[in-house]
Amino acid sequence: SRNEGRRNPYGLSDDFTGARDGNAQGGEYRVAEAGRYAGTMNDASPTPYTTSKDAAAAGEQNGQTKSQTGANTPQSPANGAPPPIPANKTDLFKGREKEWNDFYSATGKTGSGPLERDAYMAVFGQEGGMQKDQEGSAASGITQGTLDDLIKRGKLSGIQAGTPPSSLTVDQRAQFYKAYFDEKLHSVGGSKALNGLPDRHSAQTLADTVYRQGHRGAAESIQKAANRVKPGAISLDMRFGPQTFEAYKALASDPKTRDRFYQALAEERWNYVQNLPGHGPGDKLRADYFRNWR
Repeated sequence: SRNEGRRNPYGLSDDFTGARDGNAQGGEYRVAEAGRYAGTMNDASPTPYTTSKDAAAAGEQNGQTKSQTGANTPQSPANGAPPPIPANKTDLFKGREKEWNDFYSATGKTGSGPLERDAYMAVFGQEGGMQKDQEGSAASGITQGTLDDLIKRGKLSGIQAGTPPSSLTVDQRAQFYKAYFDEKLHSVGGSKALNGLPDRHSAQTLADTVYRQGHRGAAESIQKAANRVKPGAISLDMRFGPQTFEAYKALASDPKTRDRFYQALAEERWNYVQNLPGHGPGDKLRADYFRNWR
C-alpha cells in the first residue's frame, strides 16, 4: 500500500488548521497530525468484529467483564495484549505486528490509563505506525515543528531539539503522544480525560479527531455534529473546553443518540478536512472508519 501523500504547504512546523485558525505564531498552528498515511486503502470493513455482541463476547473470552469492556468492544486484555489493529490498516501492518505490539508496550510506560492507551493505538494505526512519511520528515504523524515546540517548552524530556521524528524511539513516540494530548486536552484535564469516556470507541474517535484536525478543528466538527443530533446542544464557538467535552461524552454514552452522533461526526470531519490544503480520499476513509460504534 502507499500513502495518500498529503503535503503541508506551511512547512514542517505547521498543521493544516493553522491557516484556518489564523494563529500563525503557535498554539493551534503547531500540532502533530501530519496524517500522511490517511490515504492507505486497505480492508474496507470498519471493524474486526461483526456485531457489538460479538465484540463483547470476545472481550469476555479474554478475561474481561462486560463493564470492563465498556459493553461494546474488548478493552486491552488483562494479559497486556494490545487492542486489534484497525481493520482499515491490517494490510499496512501485515508483517509489522511486532511494531504494533512494541508501541502498545511503550504506551504502558507513559503512566496512561487503558482508554488513553487504546486511543494512542488508534492514532498510531491511522498514521501508519513507525514508518517515515514518504514525502516529508513526519513519522507516526509527528511533525518536526510540533516535536521541537514541545521540547522547547519542556513538555518532553530526554529528546534533543532538532531530532528528526523518524529517529525517535518507540518509547519516545509514545511519550510524544502523551504530551501532545496533555496539551490539546488541557482544558478538560489533559490526556487522562480520555479515560473518563464511556468506551474504547469514544476515546479513539475523539483522539483521532483531535489529532487530525487540531483541537479547534475537532471542536468545530463535534459541535456541529452534536447540534445535528440534538439541536441547541452546544454553542458553535469552535473552542474545545468542558462544555464540548461533556456534550461529546453525553451523546456518545446514550444509546439513543450514539449511532446518529458518530454518523454525523464522520460527515462533519469530512466536511472540515475538505477545506484543508492537501486533503484526499484517505481522509474520507479515515473519518468513515470511526463512523460506526463498535
